[in-house]
Amino acid sequence: MKHAQPAVLAISLAATACLLSAGCRSDSDGADSRDGGLLLNPAFERGADGFVASWAFGQHAGERSYSFDIDADTLVIERVGPEPWGQAMQTLPATGIAGRTLEFSAEISGVFSDQSGAPLSPTGLGVRINGRRPGLPAALDDAILSTRHGAPAIGAGDHGWTIQRVVFEVPEIATEIQLSFRLALDGTLRVRNPRLVDFTP
Repeated sequence: MKHAQPAVLAISLAATACLLSAGCRSDSDGADSRDGGLLLNPAFERGADGFVASWAFGQHAGERSYSFDIDADTLVIERVGPEPWGQAMQTLPATGIAGRTLEFSAEISGVFSDQSGAPLSPTGLGVRINGRRPGLPAALDDAILSTRHGAPAIGAGDHGWTIQRVVFEVPEIATEIQLSFRLALDGTLRVRNPRLVDFTP
């Protein structure tokens, strides 16, 4: 198992900025060549510089509390300290996907406990949609329009590989969507085969 570069192990919300700015933005009308749909780098591959392109890695705040590794196309997030959550995130512009209904999914596994206390947020995949609400001054930052979490829910216990998914609509006023894999329990979260595709009922 190769460990993520130290620079990737950001320890603040600000660290959710893209690791490779060119890799985090693209024409969202296109599809990834390896069946991740609209996702970039669904296999969590490293570029020539050793960084995992198109994904950002961070945690709530404070001292380093999460490690991020890649093991044979599988993302591995392990809790090693007290901060309440750590996550991998990809941000995509809403250009080309506004007005569409999408499905974000991935295979999730891990062994978890709640020995550090009740989690502040769900473990697993999530979606946050940012945009400009009507009537807000243009100088203000984008607002959070909605957040969604994957189902089925992941709690304490031993979880074999399970497909977790969330279906969501991208409103016309959206400016970007943030797709994440979050660990908020004690233990190790494994993620493979993430996809972002148009939802077909």
